[in-house]
Amino acid sequence: MKQEKSCGCIVLDKRTVLLIKHNSGHWDFPKGHVEGEESEVETAIREVKEETGLDVHVQKKHRYATRYMPKSDVEKEVVFFLAKKKKGIELPQMEEVEKVEWVTWEEAFEKITFDSSKELLRQAIHDYQEIWDIYNEKRERTGRTCIRGKEELEEGEYHLVVQGVLFNSKGEILITKRSPKKKKHPGLWEATRGSVIQGETSLEAICREWKEELGLVFDNFEPILYSTKKYDDRRYIKDIWVIRKDLDLHAINFRDGEVVDAKWVDQETYLAMQQEGQIVPTMDFGKAEYQAAFAKKQRESYAFLQKEVTVKVDRKMGSTHPCHQTIYPINYGYIPNTKAADGEELDAYILGVWEPVEEAKGVCIAIIHRLNDDDDKIVIAPKGKQYSNDAIRALTEFQEQYFESEIIR
Repeated sequence: MKQEKSCGCIVLDKRTVLLIKHNSGHWDFPKGHVEGEESEVETAIREVKEETGLDVHVQKKHRYATRYMPKSDVEKEVVFFLAKKKKGIELPQMEEVEKVEWVTWEEAFEKITFDSSKELLRQAIHDYQEIWDIYNEKRERTGRTCIRGKEELEEGEYHLVVQGVLFNSKGEILITKRSPKKKKHPGLWEATRGSVIQGETSLEAICREWKEELGLVFDNFEPILYSTKKYDDRRYIKDIWVIRKDLDLHAINFRDGEVVDAKWVDQETYLAMQQEGQIVPTMDFGKAEYQAAFAKKQRESYAFLQKEVTVKVDRKMGSTHPCHQTIYPINYGYIPNTKAADGEELDAYILGVWEPVEEAKGVCIAIIHRLNDDDDKIVIAPKGKQYSNDAIRALTEFQEQYFESEIIR
């Protein structure tokens, strides 16, 4: 019997997956035949590049194989690797591929033609959610990853954890009950919590956790970063996000089975439950934290979203910083008569004005919310002009590369 082999990648990015529609009409992952003495990984990387135009980073530890008989005398093995996008623009290979598309995981299960590929996607998603980025003690990504529960982090290495605390207008906190089937702390109460998976930001992670555990969807400017703390003994950095919102408990949908109940409790009840051991021990959120988190206000920078502003430019495009020798590839300045969290006037990056200017007017299209610094940055552009998050990252990297941040829209 003739043997054939193809290799490809299941490329995941946050909650989306890369699919291709072949000219024959079926939807699947990019893949193709092994050529010459190529390894499986080499074939997978080449085929993704040829069919989609993208360069990918392959997770060699996550390999998936399936076999089938396309003809009565042919047995074919198809090998996929879990991968993430490195760079490139989606550009279909028109000879074989009709369309290249990023779709949500839910949409992918509807689009994918073959049941075997759907099953591989389920496994890949499970594995993807178990992969953590590794950070150093300065909260900088090291470029390395680890698999949850299977690798020990070294001294000075951390993964990122998020916790989301919901308050209502009465000052009550929403607590949720862990499933009695959970291995750790079954049946105890907590606030929504989870690990940041590979490629995610802290804000994206907590919004995902709220959606997965409780079915709650929040706009990304609603959460307020209350605190961030490094735990050397547990090898993680924890961000606590706060939202103040009156929610009907009937709006909660326990979607993933990890949470079985939820309720609002006041401070006194919460602290009594904590004292009695009903709250998970890792939720080190006592009276002082409770009161401070409820009083926490959103940063002033958020008030400028989608509003027209005037920026006074003090670092013109092409100029050099007087102390750090940084060359400014774009105009950079501040909004007069404002006050940022660091006590200075609110700074702004100016996009879409490609010559040195003294002053610029535009619309605030985004906020760069720094997680390890109080100094948020406004991003403005001429009215009607938009830039993607990737473009904002690229244009501000000369300065933002030294900070962990979220882009808020």
